Amino acid sequence: MAGEQKVRIDAQQVWVGDTPIPLLSGEVHYWRLAPQSWADALKKVRQMGVEIVATYVCWDFHEIEPGQCDFTGQTDPRRNLVGFLDLLEEMGFWVIIRPGPYIYSEWQNAGVPARAARLHRLDPQYLALAGHWLQAVSEVIAPRQAGRGGRIILCQAENELDCWPHIYTEALGLGSAPGIFQEFLAQRYPDIQSLNRVWGSQYTAFGAVRAVLTLPPGRSEWMPRYLDFYRFKHWYVVQGIGWTVKTLRELGVEVPIYSNTIAVHSNEPWAEMEQTAGLNGVDLYPSRDYHHPDEHRLYLEAARYLRTYSRLPYIAEFEAGVWHGAHVEGQIGALGANHYRMAAISAMQAGVVGWNWYMLVNRDNWSMAPINEWGRSRPDLFEAFRQITTLFRTIYPPSLERQVALAASIDPLHQAAAHTSSEVLQALYEAGLDYHFFDLSQERQVFAPLLFYTGEHWLSQKGQQRLLAYIQAGGHLVCIGASPRFDDCLGPCNLLQFPEAAGAIGDMGAIAVNLQGLNAPGVFSTRWIEILENPPGEPIWAVRESVDRNAPEEMELHCSLPIGSRYPVGFTRQIGEGKLTYLGIQPSASLVSGLCAALSGIPPVQTRSPGVSAALFKHADGRYYLLATNNCLEDKAAEVSFSPGLFRAPLKLFNLLNGETIQAADPRQVFLPIKAKDAAAWEIREGRLTQ
Repeated sequence: MAGEQKVRIDAQQVWVGDTPIPLLSGEVHYWRLAPQSWADALKKVRQMGVEIVATYVCWDFHEIEPGQCDFTGQTDPRRNLVGFLDLLEEMGFWVIIRPGPYIYSEWQNAGVPARAARLHRLDPQYLALAGHWLQAVSEVIAPRQAGRGGRIILCQAENELDCWPHIYTEALGLGSAPGIFQEFLAQRYPDIQSLNRVWGSQYTAFGAVRAVLTLPPGRSEWMPRYLDFYRFKHWYVVQGIGWTVKTLRELGVEVPIYSNTIAVHSNEPWAEMEQTAGLNGVDLYPSRDYHHPDEHRLYLEAARYLRTYSRLPYIAEFEAGVWHGAHVEGQIGALGANHYRMAAISAMQAGVVGWNWYMLVNRDNWSMAPINEWGRSRPDLFEAFRQITTLFRTIYPPSLERQVALAASIDPLHQAAAHTSSEVLQALYEAGLDYHFFDLSQERQVFAPLLFYTGEHWLSQKGQQRLLAYIQAGGHLVCIGASPRFDDCLGPCNLLQFPEAAGAIGDMGAIAVNLQGLNAPGVFSTRWIEILENPPGEPIWAVRESVDRNAPEEMELHCSLPIGSRYPVGFTRQIGEGKLTYLGIQPSASLVSGLCAALSGIPPVQTRSPGVSAALFKHADGRYYLLATNNCLEDKAAEVSFSPGLFRAPLKLFNLLNGETIQAADPRQVFLPIKAKDAAAWEIREGRLTQ
């Protein structure tokens, strides 16, 4: 073994001593493969260019009877975890170990014995059972850590931890009897009267409180109760992760520990999980070619959100093949080489710097991975994965700085309980604009000169204070159609002093307006307009254009009557060193694009072709890289614009996937060929055009 070296996370990489290791790995489940195939499969992994192997360790499989585990293959050769780890070391792989206790992995009882599966994950009896398992497996893990001369560099705590309220309803106190949910409420509120004031209830004791797990139509008064249910879910996850991390540390696990989450915020609080474990990644499994509505946008948003909190934005499980049954249409579908290119480049485009392909090798109930169970490659997929790995090492995401001058707010509680699908976020995507997320639940932020609010009419007091501090520090906050005027208990809280609208107009069709008071030329379409009385700042006016340009001839006069009508729909106000702009109209791609150009200038990069998104990166040595994806069903010659002055000479763009070169005489604009439902990457160089 090599000498002992400290393992740490720094500069968006894992370090073993002074050696940086980019976190690009693939999952291989030794116990689901014939041991005689291990070496052949790992040779293919090496040929692909992947140097880190991840694996679960299955409690339910290794425990041959309660309290007795086999890790050497005495009872079944597939249980030889020690032999598999020794083989990985012999072949020079680094290792990510995932001992659970839960692993899911399409295994019975999600990987835990039946006696444990009957208990929720904070039940003292479950914790005792899980503690015995972690003690047993840690005896194999601990001496094989890189810090002790072995090859293990990361250890995962738990797996997509969730309280599973639909299963453990009664055990958690979410049904007809009290439980841990009521204990949580007793910690959150100083007394039952405080809860009653927020909930609008008349309970006499916490034990009598009943949960609201869903918000039926017409029951908006239950929103405070509903929010507390999601706060409980998030609290539960943090407690479970915290216990697992503490137990692993006590058992001698010294390498960095990480957790993982599904791609929505309803189950887990991503940032808190990273604070608890040390690193938290997301699991992403998009459908084939992103054929579900809004799926590509939501995928980019999940990846972008990693950048707001993580010191190493990491996809803990990155789709490589699918579990049996999910290949059918309507679910994930059959995956091709173009899909994997699009997924990987989209992830890097959003700022991801590492991932773990799950699965890199097929297993008993998993298919369409690039390597099969016998260590043979599927040629089309294998070459695509090797191409992606080569691209990753060429541009080296941990060393890149994303060129972004725009941000959008996000709040985990909005995402969880309100299931926010913001029209502003949709408009930014359709406008081809790249942006950072500004997480209103965190202190640390990436500053951008222009910030769009994308939340609800309610926001915690701390969240509103962070918006106010952002403006006072010189930022420009833009709210379109929604502004925070209540706190997260739905009580009055309006720190930015938004006025109430006096009224609104709209009809079945769209209203065309131009905006006076903003340097955003053009006509914008909206289905509604808010009317403000006495806007608190420089007013913004909406001036009506034609009601319906396709109206029949006999309605021509009638449709012309509203033209020129003028309404105060917003304002811009100076606050400290910055500004607040509010617009009471419906968000749209043309509107956010116009506002971005008018309020902060043309962004570093913007795609002008619908369905194409792009991101621009700068390497420390001055090189620029452009990553772009085409989410359309047809090939594109995508129009991409750069901010004036970013490049000063004609451009040469070298396609890093196929070696082709594109030349552009105008350094502010290029046209890039991208195949349908695919992606590409270019290195940008300035220089004279050749004939």
